[in-house]
Amino acid sequence: MGPKKQGQFLRADHATGGLIYAVGRWQLVPTNWPDIDTYPYSTNNARWEDKVRVSRTFKPVWMAGQRCVIPIRNFYEPCYETGSHVSWRFESADGSPLGMAGLWNSWIDKTTGQVFDTYTMITINADDHPIMKRMHKPDPNDPEKRMVAVLPLQDQQAWLFGSPAEAEQVIGQWPAEKIKATPMHKPKPPPAVVPDAQGDLF
Repeated sequence: MGPKKQGQFLRADHATGGLIYAVGRWQLVPTNWPDIDTYPYSTNNARWEDKVRVSRTFKPVWMAGQRCVIPIRNFYEPCYETGSHVSWRFESADGSPLGMAGLWNSWIDKTTGQVFDTYTMITINADDHPIMKRMHKPDPNDPEKRMVAVLPLQDQQAWLFGSPAEAEQVIGQWPAEKIKATPMHKPKPPPAVVPDAQGDLF
């Protein structure tokens, strides 16, 4: 799945107290934007510290309580410690399912009335995280390291149904001891086969 592609997420059904399984575009688009396909901004991620509760794009959604959970078993991040790109797989150390904290919004086509759901993943600072600070290519112009806001199962209820203050309490770094991180090394090519020296035929 990549930005602007379709993905699954869960949102609260406040009328019933249940969950709504939704499919939407991984790029949060404001309701008043005229054409969903021309939205030029990278809103597949939302910075928790200085964007979610402040920006013109994310603040209205946050204030409306439109929080969601993106259900996952694992996810991948790139590491460049070897000098080249090596993908690492991240999953819960005990094998339990996880979720990523997100926000969702509905965009309505004013011509047809069709409704399209969109969503974003929340990210937090990872400069001091033992594992996640090692991910992504070093950039001298932007040295900050970031990570997705992972929600274990026991925190997802508060994120979806809690007050803003209760939801804020479950946003934090995924503890390193609860992570199973596996580098997905590229297979090495087989060694070249050197034929035995052939004696003189005559």
